Amino acid sequence: MRAIDTLLAFPGILLAIVLITILREINVGWDLLPLATAIAIFNIPWVARLARAGVLRERGRDYVLAARTIGCSGRRILFRHVAINTFGPFTVQLPLAVVASVLTMAALNFLGLGARPPNPTLGQILLDGSRFMRDNPHYVIGPTLILALLMGSLNFLSDVMSERFDPVRRRQG
Repeated sequence: MRAIDTLLAFPGILLAIVLITILREINVGWDLLPLATAIAIFNIPWVARLARAGVLRERGRDYVLAARTIGCSGRRILFRHVAINTFGPFTVQLPLAVVASVLTMAALNFLGLGARPPNPTLGQILLDGSRFMRDNPHYVIGPTLILALLMGSLNFLSDVMSERFDPVRRRQG
């Protein structure tokens, strides 16, 4: 968790910019690899925190104590009991992670650090359209609306999954 705390100490976008710059200097070959690596590292802290919180919550439950009592191994308890019961929060957070990843990718592409042309991305389209924004605002309005619709639909998906996988909400409804 100390490594995760170190990652959280830096702003995610700054860390992504530094990582992309370093990986481009190494010249890893594939154009999208630095961007994909930066976005993956950008999302590591929330996954680690969520996993740790779920494991800490579930390890004190009665069914884990019962499994220990009947002689189950630690690996079996982890994968058969704890991991299954921490799956719900991950399914709720996954669409939100995709939202953060898409926004990060669009921001990095807008800054010129993402995929290079001819690869089309929303950030690159916004960057290209920003030069003509005064005379032709639809060059920017279209990609912005698509980005907003994508963010809204993924947020709605997260809400639906939260209602589906949250047992407290299911009992109330």
